Amino acid sequence: MTRTIRLFDNSGTGQFTERIISNTASVTLAVDAGDIDGDGDLDVVTSNYSATSVVWYENDGTPGGSGTWTPHTVDAAVGKPWDVEVADIDGDGDNDVIGMSRTDHNAF
Repeated sequence: MTRTIRLFDNSGTGQFTERIISNTASVTLAVDAGDIDGDGDLDVVTSNYSATSVVWYENDGTPGGSGTWTPHTVDAAVGKPWDVEVADIDGDGDNDVIGMSRTDHNAF
């Protein structure tokens, strides 16, 4: 089963335009945004429950999020990832990914 991950781009006037990040995602339970690749724009990280994976979508930097979002697998063997967060956990200046597995209740 696939699901769509959508971005609703705010024009600044309260009007939103729908942008498709992915229309081939599995059941996604959590989404967070952060600059994963250090290029200055926000990328999107998802926990894909039914696919037992964590994926980040690389934003190509097109204004309004209307460009290409390229998927990259962070981990393909997480036991039912439940939550995901993006932050510089280790203080080295780049964003890391942390989350929780529902199957074994471990952080990844």
